[in-house]
Amino acid sequence: MSSNDPEAIVQQVAEIADYEALREIANQLAGLLVARQRAASSDDEAQAWRLEHRMLRARLDSVQRNTPAVAEALEQLSNRLAQLRGGAT
Repeated sequence: MSSNDPEAIVQQVAEIADYEALREIANQLAGLLVARQRAASSDDEAQAWRLEHRMLRARLDSVQRNTPAVAEALEQLSNRLAQLRGGAT
């Protein structure tokens, strides 16, 4: 990337922002999943929340910066967070 190419700089900043947003959403979702696990009324329910938390972490670890997977994961995790915050499971 040339320091004289403003479009490339804007693109790089946008990619960094998307990745940081993904990490923030993932952290919020992880916290909510842990809270749900702790509040579970049964071992099976707690196990289901724990499994979702593990899958979240594995998904986040598999997403590489500066790829379309960042935007896709950001949308999916944002939707799941909104769903859980809305009370649906």
